Amino acid sequence: MKPEVTKYHYGLGEAYRIKGAYEEAASSFERILMLDPDHGEALCRLGDVHVAMGKTEKAIPYYEKFIRSSKNQAESLFIQGRIHDLKGDMKEAVASYRKSLSLRSGDFDTLVSLASDLVKEGNVREATDLFLRAKKIRPYDENVLVNLGKLYTTQKSYDRALEVLSTAIKIDSFNPETRFYLGKVYYSRGDLNRAIDHTERAVEIDPADPEKHFTLGLYYDKKGWHDMAVAEYEEALYLDPQYLYNRLREAEPDQKDEAEPKH
Repeated sequence: MKPEVTKYHYGLGEAYRIKGAYEEAASSFERILMLDPDHGEALCRLGDVHVAMGKTEKAIPYYEKFIRSSKNQAESLFIQGRIHDLKGDMKEAVASYRKSLSLRSGDFDTLVSLASDLVKEGNVREATDLFLRAKKIRPYDENVLVNLGKLYTTQKSYDRALEVLSTAIKIDSFNPETRFYLGKVYYSRGDLNRAIDHTERAVEIDPADPEKHFTLGLYYDKKGWHDMAVAEYEEALYLDPQYLYNRLREAEPDQKDEAEPKH
């Protein structure tokens, strides 16, 4: 395959992938692999596209083929970490990402992937440090900003949370997580009206999340809008009965003592 042809199809595939046109993106990357089966970037991107479409079983073989054909040890370790993540083996994923990061300490994707898994493990401090390193590389990456906002909120560093989330919402005002955590920040600062405004928008954008409905119900209760609060609790109950039961059991003893509902 001529280099200019590869470059054209790869660029086209990337444009489709970023746009969210995953079927078209897959077709472009497949055209490259038909003529160059070991094209590393196309293998990885085709795997990424299948992950984005929820087709994990199709993604893994492309990642595995990349590892077999690649001479880039750091990238191979990173992709191995991604495979472990897709298979649900977080411990092995973290180990692979750490090894990859030891070979290229400034790689953005590895920093973010490792940080994301550490959050799931409950290692908030190290995850925060890694996201901050990623932020230095890409100061306006929305995913990094939102994750930092979540972590700062969890650590009750509300001023820092407000700073990063205020930047994130300028990038995408329709991100429900940005709205949700901004609501929590404003609640912590005693601004119940703005907390409700942001949480209502989060629920509107992501109506299938029981946590958002439950939290909005708590804010409505605090405002004295009890009928509206009940409606939100009922919606959370409809979406996930077990979640609401657990949250009510956790929150009930602490309602009189804590300024902020626990989530």
